[in-house]
Amino acid sequence: MPFRSFTKVVSAHPDSPAIIHHNNRSVSYQKLLSLIDAISCGLVTKGLRSGDRVILHSKNKIELIASYYACLATGATFVPTNPHLPNKDISKIISDSGARFYLGDTTSYTANQKAVDGASTLEGRWVIGMNTPEGKAQPWQSLLQLGNSFSPPSLSPDMVASIFYTSGTTGQPKGFAFSRRAINTIIDVVRSTMALSVRATSTAPFYSMVDVISPWSIQTSFASLSLHRPIILTDTHDPHTVLKVLNTYQLSWFTGTPSNFNDLTVAAQALDHVPVLSATACVSGGDTCPLEIAQRFHTTFGGHLQNSYGQTEQGCITIHHPDLTKASTPALGWPLPTTAIKIVAEGGEDGEVGELFVRSPTKTAGLWTDNGIEPVYEDGWIPTGDLVSRHADGCLEALGRQKDLIKIAGYPVYPLEIEQEILRHPDIARAVVFAIPDIAKGESIIAMIETHRGKTLSSTAIKEYLADKIAHYKIPEQIMFVDTIPIVNNKISRRHIAREYLRSCDKEVRLLE
Repeated sequence: MPFRSFTKVVSAHPDSPAIIHHNNRSVSYQKLLSLIDAISCGLVTKGLRSGDRVILHSKNKIELIASYYACLATGATFVPTNPHLPNKDISKIISDSGARFYLGDTTSYTANQKAVDGASTLEGRWVIGMNTPEGKAQPWQSLLQLGNSFSPPSLSPDMVASIFYTSGTTGQPKGFAFSRRAINTIIDVVRSTMALSVRATSTAPFYSMVDVISPWSIQTSFASLSLHRPIILTDTHDPHTVLKVLNTYQLSWFTGTPSNFNDLTVAAQALDHVPVLSATACVSGGDTCPLEIAQRFHTTFGGHLQNSYGQTEQGCITIHHPDLTKASTPALGWPLPTTAIKIVAEGGEDGEVGELFVRSPTKTAGLWTDNGIEPVYEDGWIPTGDLVSRHADGCLEALGRQKDLIKIAGYPVYPLEIEQEILRHPDIARAVVFAIPDIAKGESIIAMIETHRGKTLSSTAIKEYLADKIAHYKIPEQIMFVDTIPIVNNKISRRHIAREYLRSCDKEVRLLE
């Protein structure tokens, strides 16, 4: 299990750094274990039982990492809760999970105090950085002073270790439960993926531009610490902060979303000196990475962007591409040895082009409900909602989300194809293509474009640029130039942007399904 793997490293390397924070506060493996024990003692003293849910609601803090391990050590179920969610979603997650305890930080608690204090299931609330009681919350130190010693209980591998909630951009959050056995398998898969490009003897640190409240970053942090590789935490992931990290440390593993890598590359191109990342495994995930971003990143930093594909229900990475600079089309990559896939065409038969289905031993045990776990995907096959094409060598090409597929007079149009062509223009930094209802043609294509700083383009110029690159019916009818394309949950959501566009036009928000 992740906690047992961690304690083995503590025994072998007690004084080695485990977590390095950007404000120069760092802790060794032994000190992190001591913090884990203190949190565990405090929770057990307050009545925590194996199986109890604990809300973890914090920015990147050393205490957050320790709290994950404390839950694993005590048999509690950790429920990572994104601090950027609104009060209604926080309330829903606390109520739905039936959590008894809350561990957060001052920023997150203050932003969502109404939801946290109003939660009837919570019996204890402790806040990192709080010095005096506020509302129904208690200072963090009061939790650490509650107990003296802790002995981990014997725990079944079938017990629920975590509930990962997904909220997307619409609808109610829903929680996917994962057993302790599944979490252990997930960490093994992540470690195996790391081994593809990082020397086994490397003790260089891991850094993610995605907060460690995200399942991907949680899993990669567990894997890194179990391999005697410290993790680096920063309060923010703005390009200036990230560049400071890259100039200070030689990393083993470096992760982020395509948007993160794009912003970093744009910022670095204005500098005289940039760090060389040719020896670092740089991994993009969370969304399809445009090839232009991978190429620009390579030109700027010398690093080869890899692609990591997985969804919350799948547990972790299931498909991997080792080098996007060698791809000729938007690529997901190849299934990992532990992953089985099938592609279901529009008529429901298996094919080479269609919706991707994935089967993996790391998949969720089911949806968390008031009545326990509701099994889902009982045949093992998870519909991803992603459209793919399988090449002759087995590599999966990303065609886009099934719900994002546009139909123009009956012709299928993949937004990703248009975006890729737009992004090849040297003056364009970002682009997103979406559709709105159109009485005559079914849907009308709109492109939202963010140019590089100091660059100016016209709609006519973009349409002329695309004229000999894509079919005429795929050329956007409207081109919008914006300062910044909106990002939701570290992703560019076409559906969200389309809804906001319709609202801005005072039109009924009803997108085609």
